[in-house]
Amino acid sequence: MDTPRFDQIEVQGTGYFSRQNFTCEPSSMSLNLNLFKRETLEEIGGVTEKYKFGFSEPILIYQIRNLNQRCLMVGGTRVYHFDQLTKYLGASSLKDKDYDRDIELWFEEYPDFASARGIASINFSAEPFSINKRTKWLWAFACRYPSRRVRAKLFSWIMWLEPWLTRDKDSHLGKSKNSE
Repeated sequence: MDTPRFDQIEVQGTGYFSRQNFTCEPSSMSLNLNLFKRETLEEIGGVTEKYKFGFSEPILIYQIRNLNQRCLMVGGTRVYHFDQLTKYLGASSLKDKDYDRDIELWFEEYPDFASARGIASINFSAEPFSINKRTKWLWAFACRYPSRRVRAKLFSWIMWLEPWLTRDKDSHLGKSKNSE
């Protein structure tokens, strides 16, 4: 296999269907792009290693918000996360059977947060993922939509809209010098 050049690798876009550029409280996060206070990480017992796929992220949100702390996405930052790069280059050892095992474990350990129609079987309409009634309703509506293709579009639209609905209007984080 030819190794692609850096500029040929597909990355998550910064267009219409991406997260907004201001501080907010989204329902999801990527563990690769987080900062935690040591005390918080120690209090929740660290990051679970039971799962091979991305279920440690919603577990972290659950644990952190159960401590009455916030999970913020800081606006005005630029981060590059090449989610598909390892898979594309063939370096990932993850297999479908590992994903199936993780899904089964997720439904067993967190049935209140599991949904066969959610993104990666996660019910983002459940607390603590959705922090207000509007986001809870949107995620619940999208998960119940019968068409898989339309559901995927709804999920993308909600991820674009959710920062507006969970915006941290009082935060100084993410404000540029030009916005003051």
